[in-house]
Amino acid sequence: MLIVTYRDDEVGADHPLRGVLGALPQGVVRRVRPQPLSEAAVAELARRAGRPAAGLRELTGGNPLLVTEVLAAGDTGVPMTVRDLVLARLGGLPADAREVARLVAVVPTRAELWLLESALAPAPSAVEAGAAAGLLVADAETAGFRHELLRQAMEGSLSTLARRELNRRVLAALTALPDRQVDLARLVHHAREAGDTEAVLRYAPEAARQAATVAAHREAVGHYRAVLPHAGRLPPPVRAELLERYSVEAYLSGLSGEAVSARRAALELREAAGDRERLGETLRWLSRLHWWDGNRREAEAAAARAIAVLEPLEPGHQLAMAYSNQAQLDMLAQRIEVAMGWAERAIELARRLDDQETLTHALTNIGSARLQDSDPDGRVDLEEAFQVAVDAGLDDHAA
Repeated sequence: MLIVTYRDDEVGADHPLRGVLGALPQGVVRRVRPQPLSEAAVAELARRAGRPAAGLRELTGGNPLLVTEVLAAGDTGVPMTVRDLVLARLGGLPADAREVARLVAVVPTRAELWLLESALAPAPSAVEAGAAAGLLVADAETAGFRHELLRQAMEGSLSTLARRELNRRVLAALTALPDRQVDLARLVHHAREAGDTEAVLRYAPEAARQAATVAAHREAVGHYRAVLPHAGRLPPPVRAELLERYSVEAYLSGLSGEAVSARRAALELREAAGDRERLGETLRWLSRLHWWDGNRREAEAAAARAIAVLEPLEPGHQLAMAYSNQAQLDMLAQRIEVAMGWAERAIELARRLDDQETLTHALTNIGSARLQDSDPDGRVDLEEAFQVAVDAGLDDHAA
């Protein structure tokens, strides 16, 4: 009996072992192909090693060698053994295949074949050589690393200048075809990695807005963080709006400190511009954010100032929300009668303006105040507030 073991990702189609296996009498050959480790198996190995299992299966593809090396490593980076493995396989490739592997490494998911052709114009054999070496897998439309850990190892081996240049090539290819729908988040990623400030300013704000629209608030925060270091290049009104949007997304992501800092920066710009309506809105938001950040004194001061700024103007949404915000602060402080008074003013103005956002907010406040005062009608207010929020698609208020 002869037992032969080998890693199939290291044996290409032209490897001599293929000929040996093909020549063996098939009637006496039994092939055993182990499957990747399951999610449960990876979790058990991580438990035994005293390491977290989150994301480990996705990172390694369940490859036992990679799982073992990651768990044995003392840090959270790519283990040196895995990096050495990748570089050893890379070193055995022809020059054009090495270039393909390097470019694919800076694409976080999989690189489309048209993208490779546009950025490098490689011969088909270059992609095939990467696959034969066990680094890449390719199908009819894309090429990518066999496992995410291998991609990270390859990307981590690149110098800063090489990584920037490769990302510039990818960004140029993605933006060269206007008829091709490209995810803006993808453009932002490569713009950042390429050090292309103009591209970051062009794509990141819209990518953040799109993420916010589908409630991907932490993703939106990431896009705003990308653009804010360069926001000084933007006109003050645009910069103020950017800071305000970032503040809202940070608040919805539970990052109250960042939300307050961004709103304060926007407040300075609104004060300098003299736009009283936008100034009142920013003050009202700042009041809410200060309360969430545990600073009631600043929250009360910003709330009062928001009302003072907005009341001389034509009554509108911002004034109605400022009234409701004050009602909320009073309700939370158990100043029941005062809270109901502000909430009633907000509800009256909201119904007159057909302002659903203020209506749900104010109904929540007055309903909560009534329940605190042992008035069962508060439940009716809360049920109406919830329905208004759901119908209007206002998730934060519904919650």
